[in-house]
Amino acid sequence: MDSQNPAEVLPGLYRAVLDSVARLERAGERQAAYVIRCKALRTYSTRWDERGRRDLCRLEHEAQVRLAAGPRATAKASLARSGEPA
Repeated sequence: MDSQNPAEVLPGLYRAVLDSVARLERAGERQAAYVIRCKALRTYSTRWDERGRRDLCRLEHEAQVRLAAGPRATAKASLARSGEPA
């Protein structure tokens, strides 16, 4: 188990989520970015405990998964529209 107090790591986790949200927005995933930002803000403003830490970690992971899936999905859709094999 990590010996750090969750309140010590929450600002860094929140910043990481916001950075990922900004990357989602730049990638055109504005709706997903909005939902993740709202959840992160709610968590950060109300849960300065272990549950809040877990929730922010989960949101960061969710954002990273969407970022990883985004370019492949966009490229595949673009190829499909152009009639080229994927």
